[in-house]
Amino acid sequence: IAVAASAAPAFIGHGGMDATHVSATVSLGLHIAAVSAWVGGLAVLVALALVDRAAAGRALPLFSVVALWCVIVAAETGRPSAMEESMLDFGTATSLVSTQYGTLVLAKGVALGFLVRLGWLQRRRVSGGGTDDEPLSLGRLARFSGAELLIMGAAIGASVALSRIGPSAAGL
Repeated sequence: IAVAASAAPAFIGHGGMDATHVSATVSLGLHIAAVSAWVGGLAVLVALALVDRAAAGRALPLFSVVALWCVIVAAETGRPSAMEESMLDFGTATSLVSTQYGTLVLAKGVALGFLVRLGWLQRRRVSGGGTDDEPLSLGRLARFSGAELLIMGAAIGASVALSRIGPSAAGL
């Protein structure tokens, strides 16, 4: 229900401003659903760790697989969305810093890179292997998850700004 509710704005956002409304809307809906599952899953994992550290230690490797799929879906639906709207000329590097839209797309790409790295580090360094003799480190989980959630929040903020800027920002 939460994923459906979070993806609902895709149907009234800037994706509907051109002839590719259906594909843009579906792509944006998938993008929002993947990000919602990723952010929400991480929040649930942290909450589980506060209640049952052993269960969270066993869940972390499983969540890592889900998070990886969420990253793939988010990246693959976000990239074409920016290109389909013809807001940027991806053939030149200057378009990524010379427009508001391009700068926000670049910021989201950089954030995604940081998130992938943090997720990989979290899987390798935080989980005690999911066994009872090597328990999950709550301190490390809090540090890595806190950093991830902060970056996720910034990327979501950039997404909100992108949805409000619209096509007219390409020429700014």
